[in-house]
Amino acid sequence: MFKARLFSGFTAALALLACAPAEMPSRGRMGAVPDLATIPVRATTLNVIGFAVSVPRDLLVSEADVYLPSADIVWHGDPPGDRYAQVQAMFTAALERGTATMTEGRPVVVTVEVDTFHALTPKTRATLGGNFAMRFHLTVLDGATGAVLDGPRLVIADTPASGGRRALREEAQGITQKVVIVDRLAEVVQAELAALRLPAPLDLASRDAFSPLDLAPAQ
Repeated sequence: MFKARLFSGFTAALALLACAPAEMPSRGRMGAVPDLATIPVRATTLNVIGFAVSVPRDLLVSEADVYLPSADIVWHGDPPGDRYAQVQAMFTAALERGTATMTEGRPVVVTVEVDTFHALTPKTRATLGGNFAMRFHLTVLDGATGAVLDGPRLVIADTPASGGRRALREEAQGITQKVVIVDRLAEVVQAELAALRLPAPLDLASRDAFSPLDLAPAQ
């Protein structure tokens, strides 16, 4: 059964996290928090209970059909439209796939904020080929408390991009730019999360459970 993982309030939540005070708001008060240096750190099996993707609207989009546009977002693999939403959809698909098997272990929420997304322009795709340049900030939150366990940190997911006759052959086989990009992002997200070493969870018996919706700004 499909497990819903995307929380609509998270895009606004990312901005909230950036300017929120260090102490997470809560419905119940926690007791004294132990020194983090005393908490054991170990490889952690994760249960990804939610994720969110943010593509800031201040990123510069280029529609210029030149070899190397000067912009933050370059994407021509979908019809003309909202490039921010199109990029967000690809990252969302990649996160869904990359975390699909992460259903047991420590509950966490994963957030991604796109920094750079450079695919190929039609001119480059038809001739030289090049590189898909994809960078994003990854943050992992404790699913019980909302505390930041890892990040935000920049992840680089660049991968080669075919051009010319090779690109045409791949397209004929269904290997589109979008297929390559989603596959690569899913692979990178899965590897990054699988490699995490996190502190042992705190004793939460004295407080209410955290909900990912707690990250949404108050109405």
